[in-house]
Amino acid sequence: MRSKLPIIGLSILMALAVGSCSLSHADSTLVAVPNLLGMTQEEATTILDGAGLRSLVEQSETASFPAGRVCDQNPRAGTIVEKDSFVSLYVARQPSGEGNQTATSLQTPAGSATAGESTTETKLTEYLLSTSVEGQGTIQIVPDQPSYSPGTVATLTAIPAGGWTFDRWGGDVATAANPFLHVMVPDDVNIIAHFSFGPIRTAEVVGGETKDDHVVKNLGPYRLEAAATYRITCTIFPDLTDDGSPDVASATVLVTRASGGGYTFSVSTTDSLGEKSNGLGFTSGSTEDWQVRVELRDCYDYSIELVKE
Repeated sequence: MRSKLPIIGLSILMALAVGSCSLSHADSTLVAVPNLLGMTQEEATTILDGAGLRSLVEQSETASFPAGRVCDQNPRAGTIVEKDSFVSLYVARQPSGEGNQTATSLQTPAGSATAGESTTETKLTEYLLSTSVEGQGTIQIVPDQPSYSPGTVATLTAIPAGGWTFDRWGGDVATAANPFLHVMVPDDVNIIAHFSFGPIRTAEVVGGETKDDHVVKNLGPYRLEAAATYRITCTIFPDLTDDGSPDVASATVLVTRASGGGYTFSVSTTDSLGEKSNGLGFTSGSTEDWQVRVELRDCYDYSIELVKE
């Protein structure tokens, strides 16, 4: 039975990953003002209490929000303030002598008892929620409908394509929350989901079903952008033989596109106990999914890195 080398490559990659992360601790006396638009007065004051903020409530005549809902606030959502600060809530009420609805004059069908007279149909004005993406991914909206009344809460979820990660929401909003709850205001809204590619890093001890120390790993699919340049690198570590000397380890990497065709390269060791790396750069054609196949022989562990240059 063969002894195994320490997981040098995996440990290094994990250390780099941990080292690249940093946490910042905001001053505990500061807090971001939440978005309260469309909520009832009770809901809004409860959220402010939970955030350590105080509320001032005023009535505001408007036909754009249902009566009893917060139609405006000061300071705006996202503003950083000290705890125990006041936030003004403007709660909608119907304008004097009017309903909080839009009146549309319609003619009664001819032949009825009131033919020629006007009647009134009431409905709330609705607004558009438009979305788009930067990078590769999709947006799920619940509820998904052609238009929305002010105060409606829409849940937006960014779903990245293979090899991509979600960064942030942009356009008429600014947040990195995912999913993201958006309360419709009396205006059309455009929201953009920003995605970024990789880098993709896979590092693991060779395992699974083996035969003559030959292991195959299938990775992906990864969605690559059209006419973009990428580089893929494979690093391997050799097994040890029974007498403690390193095996001659090798790997063959095949990168293929869904529509057919691709690239291949190999890497091998001789008598080195350390890692051995090789790779290649390539340019994608159209936007489509790519697969990575790695055939390993006499390897203890390996890593694959795919980056956009």
